Amino acid sequence: MALEVVVLDKDEYKALIDNQTDDDELEYLKACQYALESFNKVRGLCPKCKKSVVIDGWACPCCGYDSSGEELYKYGD
Repeated sequence: MALEVVVLDKDEYKALIDNQTDDDELEYLKACQYALESFNKVRGLCPKCKKSVVIDGWACPCCGYDSSGEELYKYGD
């Protein structure tokens, strides 16, 4: 059985998320969008939970910490 991989751009993920009603699918799509955005600037580890890296302009996917305007830990510290 062959698997088909489809890569969506940022706007296509946003449209899918905005129109999603299934909670499990919504969580998966948000994780995919976060992974897509990780190609942008990674700011460092979340200072609140230290479980995830925080990408510039995004909240932490684990605890919801908003990174705007904060100096974060360097990745690997």
